[in-house]
Amino acid sequence: MDEKIKILIIEDNAAQLRILTILLERSGYEIHSATDGQAGLDAAMRIHPDLVVVDVIIPGIDGIELCRRLKAASETRDAMVILVSSRMRNSEAMTRALDCGADGYIVRPIPNDELRARIDAVVRIRKLHLQQRFKTRRERVIADLAECALTEMSTDVFLDEVVIRVQEVMGWDLAAVFQWSAHERQYSIRAGRGWPENVVRMPRPMAADEMRAFDYVERNTVIFASRDEMNALPIPEFIAARDMNTGIIVPITGHAGFSGAVGVFACDDHALSDLHLPFIHGIAGLVGLVLKRHDDDRALLDAKRTLLEGKQKLAVTLASIGDGVVATDIDGMITYVNDAGRELMGIYADDVIGCALDSVYRVIIGKTRMPLPYPFGQVLGGHRPHERADDLVLESADGRSHEIADKGAVVADADGKPGGLVIAIRDLTDIRSRERRLKKAYADLESAHRQMLETSRLAALGEIGTGIAHELNQPLTGILNFTKMMLKDMEPSSDLARDLVVIEEQASRMSRLVRKIVSFARHDDDRVSPVSVRDAIDTAVALMAVQFRESSITLNVEIDETFPQVYATVDSLQQIFINFLTNARDAIRAGGSGGCIGIVGSESVAREDLRLLADADVSRIDPTYDSPNHWVSIVVTDDGVDVAPEAEGRLFESFTTSKPAGTGTGLGLSLVRKICREVGGAVGFRRGPANDKQFVVLLRRVGDT
Repeated sequence: MDEKIKILIIEDNAAQLRILTILLERSGYEIHSATDGQAGLDAAMRIHPDLVVVDVIIPGIDGIELCRRLKAASETRDAMVILVSSRMRNSEAMTRALDCGADGYIVRPIPNDELRARIDAVVRIRKLHLQQRFKTRRERVIADLAECALTEMSTDVFLDEVVIRVQEVMGWDLAAVFQWSAHERQYSIRAGRGWPENVVRMPRPMAADEMRAFDYVERNTVIFASRDEMNALPIPEFIAARDMNTGIIVPITGHAGFSGAVGVFACDDHALSDLHLPFIHGIAGLVGLVLKRHDDDRALLDAKRTLLEGKQKLAVTLASIGDGVVATDIDGMITYVNDAGRELMGIYADDVIGCALDSVYRVIIGKTRMPLPYPFGQVLGGHRPHERADDLVLESADGRSHEIADKGAVVADADGKPGGLVIAIRDLTDIRSRERRLKKAYADLESAHRQMLETSRLAALGEIGTGIAHELNQPLTGILNFTKMMLKDMEPSSDLARDLVVIEEQASRMSRLVRKIVSFARHDDDRVSPVSVRDAIDTAVALMAVQFRESSITLNVEIDETFPQVYATVDSLQQIFINFLTNARDAIRAGGSGGCIGIVGSESVAREDLRLLADADVSRIDPTYDSPNHWVSIVVTDDGVDVAPEAEGRLFESFTTSKPAGTGTGLGLSLVRKICREVGGAVGFRRGPANDKQFVVLLRRVGDT
C-alpha cells in the first residue's frame, strides 16, 4: 500500500473548512488545517504536506503570496498547491494565481464530487512525483553503492555506508545488516544505524528459538506493517523487542559462507510502497556481492567489474538513444527491447521477451496498408546490414501508427556463426510530418504567387481599360456635338432627323457607360458618407450588361430610388456589387446557359442576421449595433451552381475559390468582407427557405429610425 497523503487546508470559512475536511478524510487522506495565511505557512513548514489547498482570500498572508512562499522554501517547494476562490473568476485572476507557482485553480461554487475528483487528480500526480523521486533516489543510491562495491573499500565501511544510505532513502528509524552463524550459534548486527552502540558488531549467543527464527529469515523475505503482523512471524527476539510497527527484512544470498539479512524498520505505522521491497532487495544483492568479493580472487573481481561496467554502459547507451532497439535469437524470438522500442511498439510489459518478432513488430506498407513481415532469413544470410526506409508504417499494440525506417544486422555467437539479429528502428513520423507541411506550405506559396500575378494582371488590365475609355470619350463628344448641330437645321419629322436622334441616343448611352467605367476605375474619396444603394447597383449592372446579355442572364433588382441611403463610399459599394455579380455570372455559366440573379433590399434586419455584426466586431464602431432598425440588408441570390457544404465556412477567406484554374483569383468575397468591415458593416452566407444560397450584406442606414 502507499504512504498516506498529507493535505493541509487553509480556509478562514469554518463551514467550507469542515466540508473540505470531511470530504477528503473520507477519501483516506491525512488532513491538517489552518484558518489564516501565517498559521498555514507555519503548519506547512512543520508537517511538510504533500498538498496544500488554500483559499485565495484569507486573513494575513493571502493565498497567492502564501503559494509563492511555499514554492520558494526548500522545506515545502515540492508540495503541490491548489488555489480556491469564489470571487476571482476572470482569466486574468486565474493567470496571476497560476503564475505564482500554483498547480491548480478551482473556482467556487463547485460540486463536492467534482472538487474531490480534482483534488484526487492532483494527488495522483503528487504520488507519481513521490514515486519517481523515490525511484530516482533509489537508483542513485544503488548506483553509488554499486560503485563503492567495485572499489577497495573495506567491508565494514561499505556496510556502514549501506545502512546510512538505506535509512536516508527510506526515512525510517532503524536500518541494519545482520549476520548469524548456526554452526557457532552466534548472531550480531554487522552494521547498524539507530541501534545502541553496545549492540553493533557485538556477537551474541543464539538461543534455540532464535536459531529457528534466523533459519526462517534466511529463506524468506519478511514484511510486516503492524505489531500484530510482526508478532505473527518467527522474527528474532532482539528485533521484535525494539518495539517496531513496520519492517522489511531481506535475506542476503549469493555467498555460501555468510548467513545474514538487510533490514529496515520504523516505530510508527509507515505504509509500505511497492518501491520499497525492490530497493531493499537491490541493497541485499549489493551486500551479497561485496561479501562474495572478499572470498574471490582479484582476477575474478576484475572480470566482474569489467562485465558490470560494460553492462551499465550498454544499458545506459541503449536507454538513452532515441531509436528503438530490438534483439532476437536465431529463431526470431525477442531477447531484448529498449524503452524506445517498447514505446514504438506499444508493448510495455516484460513478457514481450520470448515473443516472436512478427507478433509485436507489425509493419505495413503505408500506401497499400499491406503487411510487410521482417525479412528475417534474408538478413541472416546477408553480410551487410539490411536497411528499409520506403513507406513503412509500424502499427503499435496500443493503436498508434508510426512512420519508420529500420536497419537490421546479424549478431555472431562465440563461434562466429549467426546468433540472432539486432534491429534499430527510427521513428520518422515527425520528420515526415514536417516534410509534408513544408511541401504544403511551398504549394500554398506558389498558389498565392500565381494569385498575386493574376491580381496584378487584372489591375493592369483595369488601368488599360480606363485609358481606352478616356480615349473613347473624345470622339463620342464630337459625335454628340455634331449630331446636335445637324438636328438644329433639320425638320424633326424627316427620316434623316429620326436617324440622327437614334445616333444621339446611342452615343449618349455609350458616353454614360464610358463615364461609369472611368468613375469605377478612379479611386475617389474613401471617407464614409451617405451613398445611394440603387446608384451603386446601376453602375455595377451597366459595367456587366454586355456579359449578362451574352450569357442569357436576367437581373431582378427589388431596390428602387426610395431605398434608404447607407454609410459607405461610392467606390466600395460599387466594388461590393460588382464582385457579387461576377461570382453569380460565373456560377450561372458553370451550370449551363441562362439564369437569373436577384438583388433584394430590406429596410430592417432580421434578428438572426445580427450575429454577422457581432462576428465582424461592429460594436467597436457602433455600440447600438444590435438594433434591427439601425441597418439595411441586401440579399444577393442566383440559380447557378450551388456552394458545396464543406466550402461554406471558408467562402470569405483569401484565395479560396471553386472556379476552374484561370477563371478566378479567390479574392472577390474576401475583398467584400474587408470592404464591409471598413465601412462598419458585415457580410455573410446563409441558406434560404428552399435551401437556396443567399449572400447577405448589412450596412448602416442614414438617419435615425
